[in-house]
Amino acid sequence: MKTTACNGQDVAKISDVEGKGMCKNPAYVHYLKRCIQWRMEHEK
Repeated sequence: MKTTACNGQDVAKISDVEGKGMCKNPAYVHYLKRCIQWRMEHEK
């Protein structure tokens, strides 16, 4: 069983392997990827 939402909020499984990620909301996945990219670029 995989969680797709929790307390009314979307949940995403992100993978660097194409097709292995999972989320019902593509806009949320895009947002998460932008957040992760920003973090990688600004990490000390």
